[in-house]
Amino acid sequence: MARFLLPWLLSVSIFLCGCAPKDPLDRKVKAGTPAEFARWWDRTREKLPDAQRAEVFKVIRYLQDSTPRLKAMRAEDHYDPLCKKIDGISIRRLLVLGYENSNDNLQSRILLETGKLPQLVTAVSEADDPVRREYTDSVLRYTRERIDDWKATRAENDRRIAELTPNAAQP
Repeated sequence: MARFLLPWLLSVSIFLCGCAPKDPLDRKVKAGTPAEFARWWDRTREKLPDAQRAEVFKVIRYLQDSTPRLKAMRAEDHYDPLCKKIDGISIRRLLVLGYENSNDNLQSRILLETGKLPQLVTAVSEADDPVRREYTDSVLRYTRERIDDWKATRAENDRRIAELTPNAAQP
């Protein structure tokens, strides 16, 4: 009997050792509740290289901050909107989701601020007082710089999304 049990236990242990995906980004997020998500993150972050850990943490924080909630997040809330959205997806998909949400937010800001540019240009050209003109011109320059920064961030997000989803670019 022991002769049959030993090979079976050996094969099961070999099978179980190979269950984790090779790429840490292919691990699945466990987020049935905020508490389960916190436990999952505590276990998982140690398995990620430093750069990936920092990137995942940054995206998680962004998603937590940008997810609308009707009430305060509770540890055992099975209806938390962020947990419902990310439970069961891969870390790779979590990153893509965060970058896509960031791009949507940035695009809204870009459109809003771009709409203010004509008024600012008019205000600069019509300003009679040099102090007012200098102030309005500085606001115009600052607004253009913010728009350029947001566009650069969007481009960086797009680059990272392309890196994370190499198969999506191929037909």
